[in-house]
Formats: sequence, C-alpha cells, structure tokens
Amino acid sequence: MGSIQVQRRRKISPRVKLAFSVGSLEDAMMQAASIATMLFYNQVLGVSAALCGLAFLVASLVDAFSDPLIGAWSDRVQTRWGRRHPFMLLSALPIGLFFFLLYQPPDLSEQGLFVWLLCMLVGARLAKTCFSVPHSALGAELTDDYHERTSVFGWDWMMRLGGAVVLGIFVLFVIFPTTADYENGLLDPDRYVYL
Repeated sequence: MGSIQVQRRRKISPRVKLAFSVGSLEDAMMQAASIATMLFYNQVLGVSAALCGLAFLVASLVDAFSDPLIGAWSDRVQTRWGRRHPFMLLSALPIGLFFFLLYQPPDLSEQGLFVWLLCMLVGARLAKTCFSVPHSALGAELTDDYHERTSVFGWDWMMRLGGAVVLGIFVLFVIFPTTADYENGLLDPDRYVYL
C-alpha cells in the first residue's frame, strides 16, 4: 500500500473539516440574500412577479446544465494548485461582482429590469457553480474512508444550514430592520446596498 493511499485513509481532523465546511457559507449567503431578491425586483422596482419568476426559472435551467459541465472541466484540469482550487479562487470576484450588481440596477423599464435581473442571476449562478461544484468534489477527495467522507459532508451541511439560519436572521433584522418609514424593511430600496 503506497503512502498516498495510507494518507488518504487517515482520519480527517476537526480543524480540516471545519476549514472545508466554511466553503459552504457561500451557499448560505446566496440563500439568505435570495429571500430579498424577488421582493426587491417585484415590490420595490415594480417588475411583475411573472417576469421575476421567469428570470429565476431560466437561471435555474442554465444552472442545471452548467453544473455537470463545470464538474467535468474541473475533473480534467491539472494545475500546480490542484484541480479544484483554481476554479474556487477565480470564482470569488465574479460572485461578488454579480451579487453587487444584482442589487444596483440602472434606471430601466420593466423589460430592461427583467433582462438585468436575468443576466445578473445567470452570472451569479454560473460564478457560484464555479465555486460550489469543485468545492463539493474536493470534499470527496479529502479521504477514501467512507465514514470520514460522511463526517466531512456532515460538517459541511451543518455549516450550510447553520449559516443559512444565522444569515437569514441577519438579513431580515439587521440589514432590513423595521423603521418609521418602512414597516417592512425589505421594501426600503436604500437598504439593498448592504447586500
């Protein structure tokens, strides 16, 4: 048995499991912010719910096709930083950029806002795919041991769920508090800059 096989069967430390699971906070952040996206475009900007729903549907369909493509691509790439890390590192800036632009649309008509929403959602989902698919594959590559893999992904899901709950509460009560002007803070257009 080679040293690589011995190393890959070793126990994964809680520190490594925690470090890996922090990567799932990206998904928790996207989930927490998605609470506000439909309200922002529909209630604040006046885009019809049907057009908002269509934008989310198209973005989800693009995401369904892009996930396996990005996964196959990251399986084949060989760099000095590994197969997964370049995708994860290079996705950070586009995720932030598309996410910021999602809540900073220019002054457009309803159809223009629909196109903006669609483009920003597709861009954000593609950038997220470039992080999350290689991140998930990396978790499976940390060890060959079945029980350790289960534990690694258990930590990952706990971080994802805990992060979604904490960030969801943060979004609703800190970023969008009730004010004298807005009984529902999610309708305050000035607060979206903080997302």
